[in-house]
Amino acid sequence: VRDRWGIKPLFYFNDRSGLAFGSEIKVFRALGRTFDLDKAALRDYFSYGYLPGSETFLAGVTLLPQGCFLRVSPSGAAAAKRYHQFERKAEWEGLSLEDAKEVFFRKAENAVKLSLRSDVPVGLFLSGGLDSNILLYEARKHMTGSISSYTVGFEGSSFDESALVRKLAADY
Repeated sequence: VRDRWGIKPLFYFNDRSGLAFGSEIKVFRALGRTFDLDKAALRDYFSYGYLPGSETFLAGVTLLPQGCFLRVSPSGAAAAKRYHQFERKAEWEGLSLEDAKEVFFRKAENAVKLSLRSDVPVGLFLSGGLDSNILLYEARKHMTGSISSYTVGFEGSSFDESALVRKLAADY
């Protein structure tokens, strides 16, 4: 089963020899076989900068879509079945911008408060994006002391957001 948001990945491989699955693609090395490169996935990656849908770079290895579970038949064939689909709520149609902002920030605050419930230290992975700003803002409201945060920098790249992250961390 993969969570409804698709946060935790679940990769699987299914053929006549059986079913293998794991939360990281590297687990398939344990099968002791080689996988061909999925050239269509490689083209998609170079076109979009990510892999859309359930594609992976390994031919035959699939990413289970969010909100789905994998049903395995007695014959050993596996098929993804959807158990959750996000719906548009009629009550949110026609919301003013102010009301939509209030609903969004109330839900964001609630989600962050739930995520902060932990018996281990909590940290944040920061980018220079709006989502990182919101998460850090909400976490800061409910945490005392410093918040461990992490980022990835790319030297000389247009993808490097480390300067934005440093400013964001300093602001909070």
